[in-house]
Amino acid sequence: MKKVMHSAAWHAANRRKGYEEDARKDQRELARATRSVGGGLLRGVNLGGWLLLERWMCRQVFGELKEEEAPDEFSLCRKLGGDKERVIGEWRRSWITRKDLEEVKAVGFNTIRVPLGYWCVQEEEEEEESRDPFVPCCNIIEEMLDWARDLKLSVLLDLHSAPGFQSGHHATGKKDATWQPSNWNMKATLQVLRHLARRYGQHESVKGICVLNEPSAQISNQQLADFYRSAYTAIRQASSSSSSTTTTTTTSSSSSSSSCPLLLLFPVYQRRLADLIAAGFPSPDMHDIMLDVHVYQCFGKHTWRRRRRGGGTCRTSRSCYVASMNSLSPSGVSNFQRGPRG
Repeated sequence: MKKVMHSAAWHAANRRKGYEEDARKDQRELARATRSVGGGLLRGVNLGGWLLLERWMCRQVFGELKEEEAPDEFSLCRKLGGDKERVIGEWRRSWITRKDLEEVKAVGFNTIRVPLGYWCVQEEEEEEESRDPFVPCCNIIEEMLDWARDLKLSVLLDLHSAPGFQSGHHATGKKDATWQPSNWNMKATLQVLRHLARRYGQHESVKGICVLNEPSAQISNQQLADFYRSAYTAIRQASSSSSSTTTTTTTSSSSSSSSCPLLLLFPVYQRRLADLIAAGFPSPDMHDIMLDVHVYQCFGKHTWRRRRRGGGTCRTSRSCYVASMNSLSPSGVSNFQRGPRG
């Protein structure tokens, strides 16, 4: 599986950039690797800008508001005030529809990755203030999962934004230059993951859950490793307990076999896997886990060169990411952009 994901990512990137010889080589490697894993290959697309708004990919919903006025979903909801439910609701109903999933299936993909914010899945009894200005959307998630089930698409639910936010980047839903690791509420994040697993973990279209998108490099390796272990336990317990109860979905045929546990994805982002291993992740008893690797080369060399301990440099494009992908657990490339060679 490690070789499959690596070859698939590089084949797509090289073909898009016109490196045909490299693309053909990657395709041959992909074909060999795919045969070795049979039907286990996940080929998917990301449904970005839908349940968590990133301005650069969905500028239309921000209307005439300038970036300095509304750089993210948090500030957009504040600006919209009492009109936010209507505007955000209309966007969600139109940006991704069943027709889009049908097209995904038609071109040969079998998986969709769905980034979502913590506010999307908080349970109804929780106070509205805990969601800040955001608009919840459990009903839309349920409808999407049923579409995916009907089309035989697998779904990876990605917690793209956590309570307190896992970084100050706009991709969390709130751009904040003053963000500090102490802002992130790990306890509340674990509760959101329990909600996800309990509510959707037994739906037959849900293949897995990514526990946290792109945690900041400012979060220590030890804190992140501790969180990963706690997240693993919380999700396993919640999804197991939900298998014997009726889940809250729009259809009654939402249970998946308990013999096929959820795949749990853990990001190795802006840090070395070796440092997480030294901090105790992954634990020997963990099963059905993957490393979530994001390869961003398109933003220039300053984003894919990083200092190693001892003063050396680490080229995080092919060499360091492949080192992570060849260690311990299967790995997947959720996000990548091919940059210039050299």
